[in-house]
Amino acid sequence: MKFLPQPSHFFLILWLAVISISLGACGGGAPVVRPSDEAGVSTNPIGSDNRDISASRLPESGSLEDASRYLQQAEDAVGAEKQALLTKAARIFLDYGQYSQAQQLYQQIQPQQLDINLAARYQLIGAKLALLAGKSAQAQSAVNRLLNSGIQDPDILGDALELLAENDIQLHNYAAALDHFIEAESYQDSDQAVENLRYRIARLLESLRNSQLSSIAQRTHNAASRAWVELALLYRESAGQPEQLSQNLDSWRQQYPDHPGEQYLSGQFPGGKPARQIALLLPLSSRFGNAANAFKSGFQQMRAADASPQAPSVRIYDIGGIPELASEVYQQAVNEGADFVVGPLGKAAVQSLVDTTQFTVPTLLLGNTNSLPAGSAVYQFGLSPEQEAAQLALHTWLDNKRTALMLYPEGAWGQRAAAAFQNQWDQLGGALLGSAAYRKGQSDYSATIKHLLGMTQSEARKARIARLLGVKLHFRPRNRADVDYIVLFAKPSQARLIKPQLDYYAGLRMPVYSISSIYSGHRSKIRDADLNKLIFGDMPWILGGNRRVSEIRAMLQKAGYTPNQGNRLYALGVDAYQLIPYLSGGLAQPVEMQGVTGRLQLQPDGRFQRWLAWAQFRHGVPQLIDSSFGDESSPDTSTPASQNQ
Repeated sequence: MKFLPQPSHFFLILWLAVISISLGACGGGAPVVRPSDEAGVSTNPIGSDNRDISASRLPESGSLEDASRYLQQAEDAVGAEKQALLTKAARIFLDYGQYSQAQQLYQQIQPQQLDINLAARYQLIGAKLALLAGKSAQAQSAVNRLLNSGIQDPDILGDALELLAENDIQLHNYAAALDHFIEAESYQDSDQAVENLRYRIARLLESLRNSQLSSIAQRTHNAASRAWVELALLYRESAGQPEQLSQNLDSWRQQYPDHPGEQYLSGQFPGGKPARQIALLLPLSSRFGNAANAFKSGFQQMRAADASPQAPSVRIYDIGGIPELASEVYQQAVNEGADFVVGPLGKAAVQSLVDTTQFTVPTLLLGNTNSLPAGSAVYQFGLSPEQEAAQLALHTWLDNKRTALMLYPEGAWGQRAAAAFQNQWDQLGGALLGSAAYRKGQSDYSATIKHLLGMTQSEARKARIARLLGVKLHFRPRNRADVDYIVLFAKPSQARLIKPQLDYYAGLRMPVYSISSIYSGHRSKIRDADLNKLIFGDMPWILGGNRRVSEIRAMLQKAGYTPNQGNRLYALGVDAYQLIPYLSGGLAQPVEMQGVTGRLQLQPDGRFQRWLAWAQFRHGVPQLIDSSFGDESSPDTSTPASQNQ
């Protein structure tokens, strides 16, 4: 598919471990603050279906909890010990893609106080940051100096060679990158580390054209590299010819006995087993019809803009408003020739399908489920508020926030978002000092806010003292000094009422954070002026400022379409189509792609983690503050949402 992005160089450069949302239920504590009914606030607890975020494929440098501990220890440490702790924390932030935090720590470190190995690690951190900034020559010079310094630590030598490979990729020197990756294998001290490198090699080869693979085969003098490339070409050239593939594989095995390439390349190429007929399962004639049609538009317009002669056909199936029909419609689609299914859309339909269906073709589910079938080519992709809430906890923690208050709406949506935030915040070591559920449809939230801030108790004490003294007291409750920020889960109409009241009672200096639900997706300087200073996470499609978004919009416009720039479901359809070449071969290992809905990473359990960009309302308009997309981000001259109103 000519227009589809190959796995981007940015993601070939980054082997980021991910914090993934595990949708299995786990116990959780109740919110600390439960305002009484007299305050006009729900007393319902968040609930017992709390979601958990657990580490998945953690970097060898450690977890974010380790980084937190290092930074806390560094506050009391001095000299070499302090510098060592800062270096270890900076490495972890870099491994997790938290580049601004890594850069800040890197600038604080005094390398002359580090021992030889940590000084080398400091050099590697600087080289990686230079590479991410597009300074290839600076990065390569730093790594070469390190390799020539006589350092003997195998962990550092292996990482240095990987960094050289990443630099080679940025310079399009793929033969050298392959050689450096293979050389780095000899310095790995675990089977998992070797396996990770081999998957990086596989993804590099997946991203290249046949002519580029042939060029590598001619240029490399490394037999292991040549074996990888010849296997990659073999799969490409034998696609759709089972007998020829079998013969070619036998010849390759005889020439390269015991080479591990088959384990990592077999079936992984988009061109090796492309989808020919895609079935879209959507609730078009249900109350979710608007959302389903928005998704359909994004998906179909991407297909129409695909000029490749191998582009798949698309058939649309309406499951209506009965989730239980999903299994029947799924089987009908497969019987009618579908070799890839996208959908159904919606949590209930997804759960019904998973509970009642034996999956026989690769399937991309558009909703959340706790029970993805193991060992099958079934994937989960959606706009989960739980994922966003958990990312909010991580983002604020990395912003050096440690204590929080939380406001969330009554109902299942608010409870799920609040529980996901609280679980992740607890795991990171943050303190949730209070939380309250508010009733939707109000205009005055002062009672809820005052109770959450502890002002109700202050006013009660003032009244008691006034009665005892028999005089009228003049008093102004003081804001809580122990709170770093407030989490607000709300829809735009609610947020425009709540945020000014938070500012009044908590003070304008109190930071307020939220997720994408806070923003309508359409610019309105007047209506959103009350949200000024609020920080929230959202997808690049809505916020702009991302090169991939600009490319997709330009491509769709060239094909005669007007992209729906303010609709998240439309963007989900765009990314769903982009994912199919990666998944149609049944790939069960992590996929990384810069999408218009965020940075997408496939977890080992089949769920896609979607990393957000972050923005702050200024003068009623969201402004990007930290997209964390590295060199994929560039100033976006296209309008990220509808014109100012």
